[in-house]
Amino acid sequence: MEFHRFIFPNYFDNRNAVALPGNVIVLDLFKLNILNSKKPGDSFKAIIAVDLATAEIIAHAVFRIPNSLKGEPPAHKVIGALKDAFQNRTFCPNFIIHTDRGPQLTSQEWHLFVEQLGATGSMSDFARPKDNAVAERTIRTIKSQLKKCTEPWPQRVKSLAEIKLVFEKKVAFYNHQFKPKRACGITPVKLRPALNALEHLAPPRVIAHPNGDVNHKGVIDFKQQAVDLRDHPYYIIKNTLGVTQRNLDVTQRVEQKVEQQRQQLDLIQQQLTALADGPKPNKPRRKRLPLRDPANNTVYNWIMQQPRSPGQWRVAFLRFRLAITLLRHTGMRAAEVAEVTTPQIDTAIQHGHLDVTLAKTHKPHRYVFTQAARDALSGLHFERSQVFALHKRLAGVLRGENWVRFINSNLQPAVKQFGLTLKSHSFRVGYVTHLLRYAPVQHVAAIAGHSDIRSTIAYNRYVPDREHVIELLERGTHHEGSSA
Repeated sequence: MEFHRFIFPNYFDNRNAVALPGNVIVLDLFKLNILNSKKPGDSFKAIIAVDLATAEIIAHAVFRIPNSLKGEPPAHKVIGALKDAFQNRTFCPNFIIHTDRGPQLTSQEWHLFVEQLGATGSMSDFARPKDNAVAERTIRTIKSQLKKCTEPWPQRVKSLAEIKLVFEKKVAFYNHQFKPKRACGITPVKLRPALNALEHLAPPRVIAHPNGDVNHKGVIDFKQQAVDLRDHPYYIIKNTLGVTQRNLDVTQRVEQKVEQQRQQLDLIQQQLTALADGPKPNKPRRKRLPLRDPANNTVYNWIMQQPRSPGQWRVAFLRFRLAITLLRHTGMRAAEVAEVTTPQIDTAIQHGHLDVTLAKTHKPHRYVFTQAARDALSGLHFERSQVFALHKRLAGVLRGENWVRFINSNLQPAVKQFGLTLKSHSFRVGYVTHLLRYAPVQHVAAIAGHSDIRSTIAYNRYVPDREHVIELLERGTHHEGSSA
């Protein structure tokens, strides 16, 4: 059976000026994370009605939700909990009751209750909390304070009465002791009579302005004026200074602000003059580090033959051996090697390829393994069992620069042995340099995962020796003579 929903239009939005108490009332129903020790399947929910002019909680109630009601209190219980508080309170003519679109608040019972009160029903749009930002922010602040003030919420209760007692204490503390910004520095209960006393000075109520935001300065000034007329600590301290002292302080602050702005304008003018008249300063040259040398099989084989150094953690030593093997045989980046898992290595050994997400372009890429690479990985069975027993990813807890720093620090013995500038990227440089000797650059770019062949060309570190240069020249001369 399909039930009809009674939806009110949104008469209150974030452009509404709330000046007097009883002008706009906002309701919110929320869940309490408390366990019923007698019936663990039950849950608890609370409802609060807030006057937006003073941020005072004018009505509240707590409900126990049995399993049969699927987590929502029925409409007649919600109305019964709020009925006395609304009927015993004075509101502005055609005051607004703003809610969300909960099942209780879109029922026929709630629709009739709003009409009986002589109120204007208002609802925010479905799944659009921004269209009533003032109400959402106020309710959020109040719920945050209810969690903090007085005694903490109980974790387990045996009856609904226990929760009602705690909730009553928290609401009383908020209304009579807490001083929210919306109440201009006093409690919500004290602000209500102050605003009612100056009702004739209140700015006009504005509802649903679709063509632009309304300036709230009039509302703020009105509230501050009402607060100043009471025995308020801020007002007492301000009066003890005297009118002359207050005026002097204001004059001094204005002069200081004007002087600060004048100094900023002078500084900007000096900079503009310097740019217009004088030559542009030369940019400091960027410090360039030496190019990384390519790492070949000689370097790799020497590293794999070295024993674990004294004091080095065994898992770190085994992790380095696995990483170096992947870097050497695939030309992967260090960041891509860091994310390799044991199922990926098993796939590489069995099928001869490894699917990764490229570190720079974040696109999928497949690195192909030669038979020698598959044999090298297969021979590191002990390393794989030890490293991946602790973590799912090869780098473990190391990420970003720490992972690169880990590889570079373990390469230092090879740096001293061969006198080369070896970094984690040296193996990728050597991989690309080797491929460029035998394959076209566009093919090498596809193999290495480069989106631009200019990046591939920049990796080339091949420098032919004298014999190779002579061989190339002789090939060119022979070819030219045969064509002639």
